[in-house]
Amino acid sequence: MNLLDKLTGTQLASWSDRKRHTQLLTRLLQGKEVSAWQKVYLLGHAEASKQTIARIASCIEQKSGRCLRQVFHDLPYSEDDFGLTPMGPMCTVYLLIEPPNQLSVAVIGSTELGVSTPQLLLLTSAEGFPQWSIRRKRLVIDS
Repeated sequence: MNLLDKLTGTQLASWSDRKRHTQLLTRLLQGKEVSAWQKVYLLGHAEASKQTIARIASCIEQKSGRCLRQVFHDLPYSEDDFGLTPMGPMCTVYLLIEPPNQLSVAVIGSTELGVSTPQLLLLTSAEGFPQWSIRRKRLVIDS
C-alpha cells in the first residue's frame, strides 16, 4: 500500500477475497478495452437497477466522489431475522487503475434477483475522477 492508500483509510482485502475478485474481473473483462490493471479498488455496493447504473455513470462523468458515496448510501435495506439486510439485486463498483495510471470504473452484478452469474453492467473511463475522495475503499488487487 502506498501513502495515499494509508491516508484515505484503504483496507487491504484478504488473500482469498483478492483471489475471488481477480478471477471474477479477469473473466468478465476479458476481451474488453481493459488489458491489464495495476490496482483494483472495491469502491462499494449499490442497487443493480438501470437507474442506479445510470446514476453511477453520471457521478463518474461529473467526477464527483460525493455523488458516488450517496449512491452507495442509498442501498435499499429491509429488516429480517439477522437485522438490516440489503434487498434486491446488488452490484459491485470497482475502480481499475491501469499501468499508465489510467482510471476506469467497472460495475459488476446481476440485475435479476436469484441470478448467481454476475455480468459486466458498466465499464467506463474515469479519467480525472478523485479516487482519493472515496473513504474506506478496499484494495482487492495490487500487482
